[in-house]
Amino acid sequence: MHNDAINKLFALAIEQSEIPEERELLEALRDGTDNIEVLERLLAEEDFENEEEEKNLYALISDMKLPEKIKLAMLGGKPARSILIRDTNRQVQMFVLQNPKLSDNEINEYARNTNLDDGVLREIGKNSTWMKNYSVKHGLVCNPKTPIDISIRWLKYLKEKDLRMIAKSKNIPRVIGTQANKLLQQRMKKSDGGGH
Repeated sequence: MHNDAINKLFALAIEQSEIPEERELLEALRDGTDNIEVLERLLAEEDFENEEEEKNLYALISDMKLPEKIKLAMLGGKPARSILIRDTNRQVQMFVLQNPKLSDNEINEYARNTNLDDGVLREIGKNSTWMKNYSVKHGLVCNPKTPIDISIRWLKYLKEKDLRMIAKSKNIPRVIGTQANKLLQQRMKKSDGGGH
């Protein structure tokens, strides 16, 4: 009886979905689990309720095949994204960045995350919309995993106090610290009236 109710709910959701990818994802999820609460959480935007829930969703996602993970990365809710951005497959991580529900706060967290693939950090650094956010710029430049060309590109937009911190930091590649020092000196010369 329980399974029948779930299948009816899924049939209805699949029928009502206008996005082909979402229909496919719902079909894959329907075939992969009979727990409607778990499926709702994968598509929800609320944070995990507790560690137990996170472990359960992590176990479920770990068992998914790559195409299912990719679809979930693109269409899933916040709990699913927070698990999939740490997936061992870089392709899955990249698809999380394509998710239209992705928030500025999540991008900000990703920019600071030293466990993410440098390709993901590069992708964030290339997105002009995300890079309008000062915290994202700061997070990327301060992340030792960020590719050096991306860090240098955004370094010049940082405030003086942040440049001073970066210049002294032992966690950031030396070339970034040196560049931060140069920028500070240039700004000091400008404020002294040209420095001749």
